[in-house]
Order: sequence, then C-alpha cells, then structure tokens
Amino acid sequence: MLHCPSCSASIPASDVEIDGLAKCRQCDRVFRFEPSVDLDDSRAPARPNGVFIDWREASPILGRPYRESAERPRTPVELSWRWRSWSVLLVVFCSLFWNAITWASVVVGVREGSGMKLLCISGHVIVGIAMGYFTLVRLFNRTRVVATEEGLSVDVGPLPWRGRVEVSLTEIEDRVQVEKSEMRVNGSSPYHVVATALDGGRVRLLSNLAHERARYAAWAINQSLAGRHPERAS
Repeated sequence: MLHCPSCSASIPASDVEIDGLAKCRQCDRVFRFEPSVDLDDSRAPARPNGVFIDWREASPILGRPYRESAERPRTPVELSWRWRSWSVLLVVFCSLFWNAITWASVVVGVREGSGMKLLCISGHVIVGIAMGYFTLVRLFNRTRVVATEEGLSVDVGPLPWRGRVEVSLTEIEDRVQVEKSEMRVNGSSPYHVVATALDGGRVRLLSNLAHERARYAAWAINQSLAGRHPERAS
C-alpha cells in the first residue's frame, strides 16, 4: 500500500498513475514515488558491489508443531555492507588538515600560557573531534540487516551511530517498499527502505541509500518475508 509522504494517508490505486505519479486525497499533495519492489519476482536484481548476502535455513526449533500456521515460514537472510568508499579519502584529508592546524594552535596556546587563545579555539577543537569520529565511522562501520522468522533488525557498528532499527513481524505488513527521498545529495536523491505498520504508520528500516542498494535490500527482505530461498531455487 502506497502512503502519502506528507500526512501518511493511504493512497488508493485509482489515484496512482502508471508513470509513478500519485495524489493524496487527504492533503491534496501530488508526488512521485519509486515503484515497490515486486514481491512475486523471484529473479534477483543485480547485487551491488560491496553488498554481502547470506541465505539461511529456517531454525528446526521454530518449525515445531506448536508454531504451525497457514502462513508460509519466513526465510532467514542477512545482508551487510561497509560504509567505506573512495569518497572517504576526502573526509580523511579534511579531518587531518583541520585537526593538524587546530592542535598545533592548542600547543602554541599552552606554551604561551594564553587562556584567551585556548578559549577562542575550543570550538575548533570540538569540531575537529567530531570530524575525527565521523572519519572513523566512515572507515570502519558497516550496516547489517537481518531478517528472521521473528522480526527485522538493522544494526550499524562497531562504532555507535544512528540507524539501529528492530521491529517484530507482528507489527508490520509482509512487504517493504523503496521510497525516494525528497532531499538531494550531490545532484541525486537517495532512497529509503520502509515498511508499513499494521496501524498504518511508516517504519523506516534503511535510509539514504543508492537506488541499486535500496532496491536489492528491499528485494531480499521481501523474498525472506515471502518464505522464498532464491539460492535453493536456483
């Protein structure tokens, strides 16, 4: 089900055009959307470079009779990718340059015993520390997406950073969608992977991804929710 990005109201099929244009009846907003990844398409889209995927077998314990139901059991899957890319070299250079000048000024201020100079550059020190931490995050962090028979979880690490999500499958519909962001970065719009809560709300699982990565992640999650095992099928 498509939802309005402004008021989160459901958009009926009659208000959706085939070219990706939709209108919300609640707030009259007209917007473009990224068509959902086809849940019935068992053919995997091209796996983006740097994305690792591991299809797993369902736990035999979770398959015991007391959990029997008419629903198809989910297929556990894990995806992961590093944040490191060639663009991080610019971040490293800026961080090293900023901190080198800042801490050189701190050393001079300490030697001169100038409290006023140290006070003036204290803001630059804070910025330098933040830049250094962000550089380490870009170098060493990775995103890990795990879909199991119980829920979906997104973890980022090893350094603490925003983006951690954990949701039970009893709280969302059995599919996720790719959503185009209204924000533009370097002339292009990033994409989000979102789920629809049973109460009609939106749960953003992954944010600010390239289109290919968002589409592949959504496809893998949807295959898991549908109980498919693409590697076994092939």
